[in-house]
Order: sequence, then C-alpha cells, then structure tokens
Amino acid sequence: MSGINLKNLVLEGRSLTNHILPTGVEQIERGIEQIEAQTKRLLRRSSTRQDSPNKKQNVDNRTAYLLASRGIDADKVLENLVDIKLGLTFDPLQGLPDTDIDGYLVNEHENLVSIAIEESKNKTISDFEQNFEKLVQKDWNKQKRKIMEDLGHQVATHPDYESSMIQLTLVIDGSNRFASGMALDTTTGLSDHPRLRAYANVVKEINQHRLTESPYLPTTYFKKVANEARLQDSNQQKFIVGSWNLLESMLGIRKGKVSYVAGHFSELYTQSTRDSVDPAFIKFRTNLVDGGRYWLEETFKNWLTSQVRDQHYEIGGRPTVHSEVEAFLKIKFFRNGRWSLPWLDLSIGKTPFWAHVYYLVRMGLRKDALDYIERYSSEIGASQDPNFHTYFRAWCQSPDGRLPKSHRDKLIGEWNSRVRDYLVDSKSTPKGDVFKYTLYKLIGRCELNIKTIRNQDLISTTDDYLWIHTMLINENYVNDAAFEKYTLRDFSQTMLKFGKAYFKKIEIWFTVLLLCGEYEKAIDELSKEPYFAADALHFAVAMAYYGVLNVPENPKSIPVSGTLISTLKLKISNVEYEVNYLHFAKLMNVFAKDWIQSDPIDALHYVYLIGLFGKPLDSAVPPNQNKQLWESGKEYTRYTYSIIKELITNASKTPKLLGEMHSDGHGRTAGTIEKHRKLIHLESDQEFLDRIVLPAAEQCDLEGRYKDALEMYNLCGQPNKVIELLIRKIGETILSGDVPSTIHTSENTLFGNISNPVATAEGILAFYYSRPQQASMLDLRITNTCKTLINLAKFKHLYDQKEFKSALKLFYELDLIPSSNDITLVRNKANSFSALDDNIAKVLPNLLLSVTNALSQTYHQIKQSKTTDKEKMLVDIKERFKAVISYCGFLQYQFPGDLLATINRTWVMLE
Repeated sequence: MSGINLKNLVLEGRSLTNHILPTGVEQIERGIEQIEAQTKRLLRRSSTRQDSPNKKQNVDNRTAYLLASRGIDADKVLENLVDIKLGLTFDPLQGLPDTDIDGYLVNEHENLVSIAIEESKNKTISDFEQNFEKLVQKDWNKQKRKIMEDLGHQVATHPDYESSMIQLTLVIDGSNRFASGMALDTTTGLSDHPRLRAYANVVKEINQHRLTESPYLPTTYFKKVANEARLQDSNQQKFIVGSWNLLESMLGIRKGKVSYVAGHFSELYTQSTRDSVDPAFIKFRTNLVDGGRYWLEETFKNWLTSQVRDQHYEIGGRPTVHSEVEAFLKIKFFRNGRWSLPWLDLSIGKTPFWAHVYYLVRMGLRKDALDYIERYSSEIGASQDPNFHTYFRAWCQSPDGRLPKSHRDKLIGEWNSRVRDYLVDSKSTPKGDVFKYTLYKLIGRCELNIKTIRNQDLISTTDDYLWIHTMLINENYVNDAAFEKYTLRDFSQTMLKFGKAYFKKIEIWFTVLLLCGEYEKAIDELSKEPYFAADALHFAVAMAYYGVLNVPENPKSIPVSGTLISTLKLKISNVEYEVNYLHFAKLMNVFAKDWIQSDPIDALHYVYLIGLFGKPLDSAVPPNQNKQLWESGKEYTRYTYSIIKELITNASKTPKLLGEMHSDGHGRTAGTIEKHRKLIHLESDQEFLDRIVLPAAEQCDLEGRYKDALEMYNLCGQPNKVIELLIRKIGETILSGDVPSTIHTSENTLFGNISNPVATAEGILAFYYSRPQQASMLDLRITNTCKTLINLAKFKHLYDQKEFKSALKLFYELDLIPSSNDITLVRNKANSFSALDDNIAKVLPNLLLSVTNALSQTYHQIKQSKTTDKEKMLVDIKERFKAVISYCGFLQYQFPGDLLATINRTWVMLE
C-alpha cells in the first residue's frame, strides 16, 4: 500500500464513473461525511432484504394457529412486514440518477412541504389541545369556586387573612345539620323539623318588625323556641336557654322589659372595637361586663337556693337570703359539729362573717351584704378591720365600682401590711381568711397582676373564676397606672390564650366567649358542633338584629381556614388586639340554598337579614357617616341581590316569590320579595324589577329555563324580551326539524307552554296586541321577525306532513327568495339577505333544501297528473327551482358549502 500513489488512486476512482456520466457534466465534490451517507443510502436502495433468502423468522405456534384459523398465512405476513422499509418513506418510487439534480430538488421540495404540513398539523393540534385545556381549567376554576362557595369552601389569597381550603361548618359532609346531631333531609321541608320551623317563624317575625320599624325581642322568642324544643339531652337544652339569658343580660334586656329596633347597638358596637376613650363606648362596654356579671350572679343565686332546698336544710318559716347563705355555708363547710376550714375567721359574731359577706356579694346582693355588715358594725370596729364597713359602703355607692382615692390608699395600706400574705399560692395553707382576702382584693382592685383567687374552696367552678375577672374589669382606665389597667379586651385576650382546649367543653367555651364580648368567635365555635349548629345560626341572627356583630367590609372576602371568621389586628392605646369578623352573609347564603327548593319563602327571609348590613345603592354618603363603611354597606346590598337572583333561578315557585301579571295585562300581584323589598334597600317597585327580576330572567334565559325566563321578562314589562326569547326558541325548533302541530293556548298557560314555542308565540302576540299598553311597547322589527319565523315553522310542519303545495304557497308569500330566475330580481334578493334578522338567516339554508325537495315532489305529482295546464305549471316550477339555484350561487360563501351541490343534484334528478 505504501507503493501506491494516493493521487493516482483518486484519479482511478473518478474514472470508474466515466461510463455513466454525460460528457460536459461537471463532477460534484463531496466530503467524507456526504460520501458515507450516500454509501449507506445506496446500500439500502440496492438491498431488497437484509436477511438471507433462506433465513426465516420463526412464528410462535399458538400465534400461527390462531391466525390460520382466520385464514391468514402467518409466514407470508411476516415476509411482507420484513420487506417494509420505513427509512425509504420520502424517497421517490423510482430511483433517480445521481446526476438528476432537478429531480432531486423536486423530491426534496415535496418532502419539505409534506413535513411542513405535518408539523403544522401537529402544532395546530397541540395548540388546540393546550388552549382547550386552559379554557377547561379556567371554566373549572370558576365553577369550582362557585361550588366551593356553595359548600362553604373557598380557595383564595387575601393579604389580611390566612388562605387555604375553607369549611363553613354548618355544612358537614355535604349535608346540612341545623336541628340535631343527625344530617337533615332538606328536600322534605322545614315542617318535618319542628325546631327549625319554630326558629324560622321567629325570623319571619323579625322581618315583619323591621318593615314597620317597631321594636322586637328576637332573643326572647328564640329562647322560647329552645325552651320548648324536645331535645334528648336536658343539660344541652339548659345550656342553650342559659346562653340566651346571658346574651339578653349583656344587652340590658332583663326579663323582657326592654326591646330594641333593628341595629340598635350597631354603631356603638362597631366603633367600640376601635375606640377606647369615648364616654359612649366606655359605657357600652361597661354595660356588657355588668350584664355578664349579673347573669353569673343570678345563676349562682339560683344554684345556691336549689342546693339548700335539695338538702332539705332548715331555713325557717320565712326564709331570707341570710338564712339561705348560713344554711349553704353549713352544708359546704360544717362537718361533725365544727367548721372544716381551719383558716375561717370566726371572730365577728362567732360566725364565718367574711364568708357570709362574700357569698352575698357573689350573688349580686350588695345591699343585703351592707345590711349584714352594719348588723356587726360594732364588732367590726373593734376588730383588726375597723375601716372595712366604710370601704364597703363607699364601694357600693360608687357608680363605677371604684373606691375614692383616699379610701383606696388606706385599703391598699392595710392590704400590704396584713391581708396580702393570707394567700401565697394554691399549694400553701392560707394564713388568714381567704374570704376576707377576696373581699379586700375585689373592693380595692388590689394586686391586679394576679386576677384570680388561688384557693379551690373559694373558686370551685369556672363560673366563680369568670366572676372574679368580671369584678376586676374596669373600662374607665384613663387615669390608671399601666399595671392596674384591666378591660374587657384584656379579659378577652387572656381567655383566648387559654383556648377551647383548656375549657374542654363547648358549653363552657361558648359561655366564656360570650362573657368576653367575642360574639363572632362564639358563633364560629358553636357552629362547629353539629348538635348546636342551628342554635349558632340563630344566635348570629339575633346578634345581627341588635347590631352586636362585626362583619367584614367585603361580604365576598375569605374567612380564616376552617372557620366562619376573619381576623384583623388593631392597635389600641399601644396594645395590639385581634378583632374578629363573622361572615354572616355567607352563613345566611348557605342556609337559604339548602331550603330554597322546599321552603323558598322561609329561605328568603334569612337572606333579607343580610340587609341589616346593607345600604341603598343609589344613595349618597350622609355627612355624619363613614364613607368606607357606607360603601361596604353597598357591597352587602349587591351581594344580597346576587344571592336572591341565584335562589330565584333555583326555586320552583317563582310566581309566589316574584309575583305575576294580572290577566288583563294591567298591574300585577306582588310576590313575597317585593313585599319585603324595603328590607334589602329597594326604594321602588321599578328598582325591584330592574335589580332583581330582570337579572334573574336573564340568568334563566342563559341557563335555558325558558318558561321562568318568559314569566320574568313579562313581569318586568319587557314584551320585546319575551318575543326575542320566543324567536330564538322557534329558530331552534326549525333547525331541530321537530316542529309540533299548532295547539290551542289559553291565557292561564300563556307563558308556560314553552314546549310549543310556535303556538306560544302566536298566543303571546295576540295577548299583547289586545292590550294597548303592551302593544305600544312592541318593536315592529322584532314582531315582524317573530311572525316570519312562525310562518316558516308552519311551512316546515306542512312540508313534514307532505302538504307540499300548501307549504310552497306559504313560503313564497313570505317573499324571502326570488320566485323567478330573473337575474336582477335574484341579485336584489341576494343583496337583501344581509338585512334579514340573524334568526331567519340561520334557518333559511335548511329551509331551502325543504323548498327544493317540495318543488321536486310537486313537479313529479303534476307530471303524473292529467291537469290541462300541466306544462305551464311544470315550467313555473322549473323557473322557481332555477331561481333557488341562482340565489344560492350568489350566496354560496354565506351558505353551507354542500347546500348548492345538494340542490344541484335534486335539479339533475328533476331533469
């Protein structure tokens, strides 16, 4: 090889192709990679088979047997498969000479075009699938949000609130639990659930009093329902009744002697959560605390009395509070002829004097306690506490429960020198009378860093513990030192830090939250218990009525995960507090949706309650009102309208809800919503129609609920909307090819017989034309379109009945297409096609097929007849047929592509 000249080798190689190259053709220089590629290509082209002819691939015996049973030669099929060369897909069927550059370029061009088409097709499919997926996802997200909201769930992000899946706890496992611990069947109606039925009746009464702006006591009547309900657990019933009593007490409603109009406390409650020093707000919060303490004292007094009487202890023929307290002390602390508490001070009257006074105070009987102290005034004067009588009298006479500064300074001195060491902690034995220690602490508000009494003999229940706190709360803290400040908010913060787990039972936790004034949190916690869900809902209703409920500024905002509330942090007097907002509107929405089918009127009464937080949409902000809160009220009004619209479209008794027109067309009967429109800030009947009925009609129209849409459009005094809806329905009927025969329609079913839109349209047009008020409102273009479609539907019906002559006569009377093949007439008719109503233009192509078929059938019938003017009639039919063909030719780009071809085939058959 070393002796061979490489240059000579190249020249000899080139000479090998001299016999196949035409003279004068320049040689193409190729690189090594091109030569390798061409060599492999030549090998594939020249090779018919890579395997040797004698080599056969084995076929599985079972496969061969199965294929043979079907008449298939497995070996032959295998050979054919082996011969297929997918790599030669884009090569020409007949091989091209290497010098055929034009052929090569044509082949490559065709390949590139084919590949481009295929890639474009694949990209189009991919883009379509991606866009389709995006649209589906978008629709699903929208629908999911709606479904989640209906079920009490939401997925959203809000800057002030925690975001995640939300569960409105009144809906548990997809079913409503309002009356008991068992899921309710909402399809049976409220009448099957007596407790809910009774609650709903009270809600109706609330709204009636709102209409007349007269005072009402929802708490009293809700309490009556709870008291009369037959619950399995009497303790739970007592808890609910007691909670209603507590709420009434905190709001100053004692034994039903005071009643309020709706929203009585709304401004005070809303502003008091943000303002600390305004005298009106201080008084309001003080009243809440006093009311809670009063309830604790009344509860304890009743319990003490029952304890004494249950023990059948002798309290004399004419028992007094003093005899009852003495008996109670002996029942609790007197054992085996002596007092069981070694630290009891018996120095005054040889009785547990301090304990006696303490329990009188614990029952709220301060005057009786003062009388009792005065009974032993001489002995007190000679004791270690000579000034106690003075302190106690001043404390009882103080309007804000505070001692005058001079008295308090003396009391603090005595406290620090003698009393404070009586009780060090809960484990040590007291060094003095704990009852005296407690009285000093409460009267002088001593050592407020410790807000309880660390002794189980004195603080034996949660109520005792809470009562001590309410005794130490004082809202008028402006002149107090920081360590002496203890308000309702501070009490609330302390209890919230303990949380539900500390108090264990929902009954205790709910009571604690009410006493703290945390009404929103209380509703949220109670609603999580299925057994009490109905009560939670109606506690919220009562609080909303009185105006002691904070709600978010936007009713569509997102609650904190797993709750019904949103939380916002506020800084008041340099202290950070959390303010809760109950999503009351969503709560009412959830309840109403569950009962709208079975009890629509009752369900709507719950929606009316959202109006307690609403404002008229067209109203300006009054000078003395907060603009932000006023705009928030408008949002609640809009939300109320959207709920009502949705409920109407899902309800089954719309005439009762919306009302109905009188049969003479003049006036209408008001429905329940219109009767209560004032509650949802609708200022006039027309505003009710515009904001409630018309949007609901459009929604029904959109959802295909044409019967309801017709009735609502008519109720709105929108006859043109009624006719437009019927026009669409007639068009759909014609396109479907199922045109019913005309039936009689009475006025009683005039707007309800949508199954036959043709007959309904005729009846409604006649109804409107017979009443001048409605007739004057009709749009001529719309009524003409409706009449034309009615006749087109009748034509189709006659055609289906094979009454071709009558059908053609009716169709040509409409003058939609030319009747002769005059080119000017045809062009004019074609030009006027664009002026046709879309509903007519949409059905016309389909009807032209029916027209040509009717012409063809008529032609054959006449041809076979023996009529005298047969030829003339046949010529006329042909003329009409050719006119249709010419008409379609002018409009071939506006009609379906196969229409003209189909008509032409019919014409050929005719010839």
